[in-house]
Amino acid sequence: MMRKEPMKKSVCATLAALAFATTSLSFTAASANEEKSTFTRSEIETIVREYLINNPEVLLDVQTALQEKQRVAQQADIEQIIDVASDELFHSEYDGVIGNPDGDVTVVEFLDYNCCFC
Repeated sequence: MMRKEPMKKSVCATLAALAFATTSLSFTAASANEEKSTFTRSEIETIVREYLINNPEVLLDVQTALQEKQRVAQQADIEQIIDVASDELFHSEYDGVIGNPDGDVTVVEFLDYNCCFC
């Protein structure tokens, strides 16, 4: 079963970002005659709205791209934290050793004693 609440929030955030982008957007397009026409904010909002209504799958594509971007950023943050704390994680004087003390694989287990799943 799909969760609908996070999707609603993400879609709302996407639409808010689109609305924000149109507040300061001055869009100029060249026609076949090389005449420049400037669209007003209202015209841009109408164009964006019509496009989204006619192509709602774009919102799913935006949602997927956002989730992937957040996943990559979270992974980078985790790797940075592990790099900063690597000595404490892998070479603590209080660690127990099971197996070969000169082995090339280190397993680190993270526990939260307040978490019922850990």
